[in-house]
Amino acid sequence: MTKREFIFINCGDVDRERPEVKTVQGTRKFHSVRSCGQELVIEAKHLSCYCMGCKEGLLCQNVEYVSAWEKKKLSVNTEMIPDATGTNTCTTTSSLSPDISVGDFVAVKLSAGRGCNIYMAEVLELEEDGKEAHLKYMKK
Repeated sequence: MTKREFIFINCGDVDRERPEVKTVQGTRKFHSVRSCGQELVIEAKHLSCYCMGCKEGLLCQNVEYVSAWEKKKLSVNTEMIPDATGTNTCTTTSSLSPDISVGDFVAVKLSAGRGCNIYMAEVLELEEDGKEAHLKYMKK
């Protein structure tokens, strides 16, 4: 018989104030990820292990079978960082579509270097001149 361990965590027990970070290369290959106590650094393994060392954040006792923990540095996504309220002001170079109104959801295309990203946002305010909108970006 296999023993399963469940840990109940209340909604308010987890601090969700954290920066938006870029995806770590090879994320889909990780089967075990843990915090290592350093800001913007995680440890990952390609195979899961349930030894006491892994459970308690210490050295893995099964390293010869599942490999050692690899440290991965997270990088902050600086392309678009909302302020504390989660909003940004987006100024267009041309007029916004006259069909857009407060409460609508829009796709915002932001170019950075050779690439571009599309973000979904809600229109909070429109300036009278039709060239500026106050948006609230959705989280990925």
